[in-house]
Amino acid sequence: VQEWCADWYEEYYYFDSPPADPGGPVRGTLKVVRGGSFSSFATECRSAARKGHDPNSAAETIGFRVALTVG
Repeated sequence: VQEWCADWYEEYYYFDSPPADPGGPVRGTLKVVRGGSFSSFATECRSAARKGHDPNSAAETIGFRVALTVG
């Protein structure tokens, strides 16, 4: 599945963003989803592929990653 990200989506944000580790827009209407899913083209199945999606709208191709810090 595509992965939900915490960042707000702005199509042209990275054209004028800081070059090192930009934090993303402060607000917006869409959240970033990264990667691809079973219904994506091969060129979209990479972590750098990003697009915006309404955070109040479910989709069968979008999920999230559960992470646990051990130690």
